[in-house]
Amino acid sequence: MTRLRLPVPIALALLAALLGLAAPADRTERWYEVKVAGKPAGWTRSTETRVPEGWRTESETHLRLARGSSVIEMVTTGWIVESEDGKPLSGGRTQAGSGASQRVTWRYGAEGVTERTVDGDRVIDRPLPAPPSGALPPHAADVALNAARDRKSTRLNSSHRT
Repeated sequence: MTRLRLPVPIALALLAALLGLAAPADRTERWYEVKVAGKPAGWTRSTETRVPEGWRTESETHLRLARGSSVIEMVTTGWIVESEDGKPLSGGRTQAGSGASQRVTWRYGAEGVTERTVDGDRVIDRPLPAPPSGALPPHAADVALNAARDRKSTRLNSSHRT
């Protein structure tokens, strides 16, 4: 019996390619550099993933700001789940830094939004008004923006025909 032996870098490249093919097609990931006064201060990563309810958008931001000998570091994560037709369903945010942590969650309903804030041992629940009419959660906003770009591109292409 003949065994196929591949060098490790080639085997790893093939494995990565195969895993890439198996990855869900309904997922996007974007990375951003955060600058303060023109200098690097951190990064943000944003992902959109198809979930049973529709779409889940998550973001994670890491910041590090220094002034003299003082350094402040902060990590913020956020998420929102929206229905297939672009209605927000639930969301949340966690912020940690300088020894403190806070978590906020939102549940969207017909009557408005229920917000829960957990800050150490303190829990605060409060009702909020519904989002303004026409406000779009992240994935629905991307879809609307891309549709507008496609319409503009189509108009430009058709106006240049001879």
